[in-house]
Amino acid sequence: MNVELLRDVKDGSQADGAQVVHLAQKPSRTTLSSWFSTGHETSIKMTEAILKRHNRKMRKRKKAIVDIDNTLWHFCDVLYERLKKINKTMPNPDYWTDWDFWENYCSKEEFICAIQDIQLNQDDERHLPYPEAKDFLATLKEYNYYIIIASHRTPASREQTHGWLVKHGLVFDEMHLSYDKTVLFDRSCDIVVDDSPHVLEKAVEKGIMAAGLTFPWNRHYANNGYTLLENLNDILSHILVYSNKL
Repeated sequence: MNVELLRDVKDGSQADGAQVVHLAQKPSRTTLSSWFSTGHETSIKMTEAILKRHNRKMRKRKKAIVDIDNTLWHFCDVLYERLKKINKTMPNPDYWTDWDFWENYCSKEEFICAIQDIQLNQDDERHLPYPEAKDFLATLKEYNYYIIIASHRTPASREQTHGWLVKHGLVFDEMHLSYDKTVLFDRSCDIVVDDSPHVLEKAVEKGIMAAGLTFPWNRHYANNGYTLLENLNDILSHILVYSNKL
């Protein structure tokens, strides 16, 4: 029995309802009789409880922070339709080669309003996740990842966002909605999946493996330490290879 198990026996066996016998004490005839009648069954239960607790301690749970927009669904096309109503000359997403592409076509307030309007209607029937999004998240769970869905959006959209995730069977452990998801980037974080070059770069700075889908607005930053791929299946394969090295 290793040191960790011995610690469990010392600290945790009574909590599991197991009978603890102090071997340094000389057992009486009555005690010996009790051992023979109940000791075997108690010993098995105690051992099973300790092993279960020990396995939970020893199994390292990994943490993945996963974006929503342009990661789990194709947000940019919907945004383009909204922005085109503001300015008919708005270029389509193929020409959004700069993160601040909108600056020459609308005000910051108009841009933010367009985004929030979409997010507050996230559960619209037309807003469908990528076909591979469900299996992507489910497989991360199978590989013992604690999944935090982190999106750059107002907390007012929490109900709609949560409903959309649940409706489409997109599994997760926690949801974080704010305008600075990088506050989650600590030593417990293993992987970040996002489309924003700024977010991905911040993850790399923190020593976190970062990956995302390839888009015009992040393609030119691909050599900044993170990985860009064509679909979530490719990202999943990349993550699983990385996981085997942890």
